[in-house]
Amino acid sequence: MWTTVALIAVASMIVASLMEIIKYKVYDNEAKQKKMVLLGLLFSVLITPVIYFGFDMMGKPIAMILYMIGIYIIQKQLNMKAIRPIIKSVIQKKLESL
Repeated sequence: MWTTVALIAVASMIVASLMEIIKYKVYDNEAKQKKMVLLGLLFSVLITPVIYFGFDMMGKPIAMILYMIGIYIIQKQLNMKAIRPIIKSVIQKKLESL
């Protein structure tokens, strides 16, 4: 059970990091809310089967729907609270050094 929880947490961090990097690199920090929600859903849908079939997660394949929803909700909170300040500071440091 704890393996499943840890995998969902790691997948959420990956999705949140990807979204922030895309937001700053591709959209120049000007991405609209709808685009970011769609990106989050897309990445959650793509990473869920990868972690479900790649690692031994609990539940039947129908549980992937719940895992996907969980990954999306957790990444949204992680993105706002933890990942965004980290990515923003790293990118600002790189911009200052240019």
